[in-house]
Amino acid sequence: MAEPYEALANLYNAAQWDTFAESMADRALELAAEHGLGKIEHIVDVACGTGVAATKFAAAGYRVTGVDRSPQMLGQAGKQVAEAGLTEVTLVEADMRKFALDEPADLVTCMYDSLNYLLEETDLLAAFRCATTALRVGGLYIFDMNTVFGLAEGWGSRDFIRWDHDDCFIVCRSCWDYERSTNTLTMHGFTRQGKSWERFTETHVQRGYPVMKIQALLEQAGLTVLTVCDFFVKDAAEPGPETSRVLVVARAN
Repeated sequence: MAEPYEALANLYNAAQWDTFAESMADRALELAAEHGLGKIEHIVDVACGTGVAATKFAAAGYRVTGVDRSPQMLGQAGKQVAEAGLTEVTLVEADMRKFALDEPADLVTCMYDSLNYLLEETDLLAAFRCATTALRVGGLYIFDMNTVFGLAEGWGSRDFIRWDHDDCFIVCRSCWDYERSTNTLTMHGFTRQGKSWERFTETHVQRGYPVMKIQALLEQAGLTVLTVCDFFVKDAAEPGPETSRVLVVARAN
């Protein structure tokens, strides 16, 4: 069985999982301006994946550091950066709970429910503390997460086809655990290799955290929460009981 994103790295952009990061990069810059961040020189994208957001930030003129623990995803990011001819991107293989930088950032981002992969409160707090340490005083931390409702009802417990293509077929099974507030998503994929097919299996486990817990951990990490809103509702609506994803903006003290 492959590690998360080991097999999917080569398929990630083709399966259009990259579109979220592309749109989120624009939204993060808009939120930074709305919250008065001012001049931005250095952006750190944590769990940068295939480098879509990092590439977009760099193309807009910012110096960017992309951090990810998956060497396969970083390999794809390196290809994307090279193809774009960008020189202001540094890619670092590191855990979001343990990374350290040589210079502070003005903005730290973490996109597409990457933080939900942290299954213990202590791990989530460690990630928040790393983000705080990476930021200059007054810098912003912007991220999104699946909620408990999103994982319980949005993902739920079901079988479904994720991608059906001439050269790739992926079927998934999700299983919600009420006691642990986790959802286990198992992906079985088949990719065409010449005249034959190669099979892979990846398991992705995510945990949902109550919004109040997320806020408390951010404050414990030395961040001031500026906004917690429903990701899918315009005008920064407050999260409700059926909010499936939250968007958070916090400031380093």
